[in-house]
Amino acid sequence: IPTMSIISEQVDNGGFYNLPSIDLSFNASEDITLFNVGDIIVVNGSISNFSGSGKIYDASFQALTAGLCSIQVPPASYENEKGNLNDQSSYFSWTFDNIPPTMTISSIIPTGSTSNINPLQLFFNTSEDITLFTKDDIEVVNGSISNFSGSGDSYRASFNAKENGNFTIKVPASSYKDLAGNLNTTSSTFSYRFDDTAPTIVISSSSFHDNTTLNVDKIALHFEASEVINGFDISNIEVVNGSISNFSGSGKIYDASFQAL
Repeated sequence: IPTMSIISEQVDNGGFYNLPSIDLSFNASEDITLFNVGDIIVVNGSISNFSGSGKIYDASFQALTAGLCSIQVPPASYENEKGNLNDQSSYFSWTFDNIPPTMTISSIIPTGSTSNINPLQLFFNTSEDITLFTKDDIEVVNGSISNFSGSGDSYRASFNAKENGNFTIKVPASSYKDLAGNLNTTSSTFSYRFDDTAPTIVISSSSFHDNTTLNVDKIALHFEASEVINGFDISNIEVVNGSISNFSGSGKIYDASFQAL
């Protein structure tokens, strides 16, 4: 009973390829007859350029859309010289993929935020499984990448800032490939500000100079921080022999009144 294998030089059975057309070879175990293009059943494509005789036949397959493509020769499609029909199916499938992979970079903090974490953990998630992606593909300025790991569609690494400042991390186009051989587009850009310098506050008053004596019991106070701060309120102000009222402000500038007891 004759059998047949279906192969392609461009892609393995079950593999991925980024061009829509492949060449197929239909190799029988012995000389066969009655085999023609109408015996080939396809999904998501069409057959053309069919030719051959004896044991070897060739054809071209053209995919219709990106996705799974299959080629099948069912039982009773051909016979050998003794008249025995094939009793098994021959099957070949591959995935046509011409869509470039994409990547999103994220972290434990939102992009565009400020953090004092160093090193900062980064996550690199792709739209599909990829190959050839290494830490050298990650583009950074004034910092370095370490602890790189991952596979498939998920990778992670640490970014080490050299000093306070603004930083961006991205992966340029053509840095890695998907399983079909498509090169990537440019990744999303992750940006943040690294700041590990503690803020300071200078307290002054328009009513007097520091360490002077006054004959009034109420003065205006001005609090100016070295940078924009959060969480500063009236409860953070320690006083002796008096009380604070009329507290207001935001960002770097705050004001209040001091009433002596």
